[in-house]
Amino acid sequence: MNKDEFKRWIYDNYNVPDNNCTLAPQMLDSIMDYAEEITWREGLGEAHLFILRMLPSLPQSIIQRVVL
Repeated sequence: MNKDEFKRWIYDNYNVPDNNCTLAPQMLDSIMDYAEEITWREGLGEAHLFILRMLPSLPQSIIQRVVL
């Protein structure tokens, strides 16, 4: 799944509002942008570890499906 599909999955399965009335959507965008930078520098495995550390309640099986 790509970055946008992953974000949509999080919105659909967790309590994150789609609108920007809270800090949560901006934080998620920043986490995903930084994970994408990590992918370019260190590889996808390191990016997955970063996402797992930043969003520990997400299933690892879902995170491993993300292609940045």
